[in-house]
Amino acid sequence: MSRKLRLALLVPALLSAYFLLAIGYRYAQEQRIVDDCLSRMHGSFDYATMRCDLEQNHPYVPYRTRHPDDARNAVVAGITLAAILLTYQFAMPPRKPRQ
Repeated sequence: MSRKLRLALLVPALLSAYFLLAIGYRYAQEQRIVDDCLSRMHGSFDYATMRCDLEQNHPYVPYRTRHPDDARNAVVAGITLAAILLTYQFAMPPRKPRQ
């Protein structure tokens, strides 16, 4: 496989992997912040300001409501990454057996 084709596949693969990791990181970070507020500080998390409030009670706002496009973006990035990896796998010339 030529170096240009490898580079052409590497760039979108890295972008897709970045988007998957960024979405996963944001989800995990928000879960950690909310859990820290509720468990350690015994407060109520204000999802509008993304801060822990020790005085008022705030309603729960699901992650899907706060970030409605994350599920679709993760699926698109995952499918794109899988397609790129499959293209890379099938575009490679077969290996010659050793003698």
